[in-house]
Amino acid sequence: MFATYLQKDNTANIFLTPNEQAVFGQMEENIYPVPNKWGEKGATTFELNSVPKHIIQEALLSAYNEIIKPKRAK
Repeated sequence: MFATYLQKDNTANIFLTPNEQAVFGQMEENIYPVPNKWGEKGATTFELNSVPKHIIQEALLSAYNEIIKPKRAK
């Protein structure tokens, strides 16, 4: 899972890295960490009514790419 949608608020929580979260958070005031432990790990709320579509798409692509990265051999 790399994103969830909350219909009642029309928001998306996108699971970014903490570094990506910081970058996206500086782009728009309506992008901010989820206010819990998940937010500390990179879960980020996007208010879909006010964040430009291209920024949301970029965040979704970043989150998806993080999920499909090959796992390093241990």
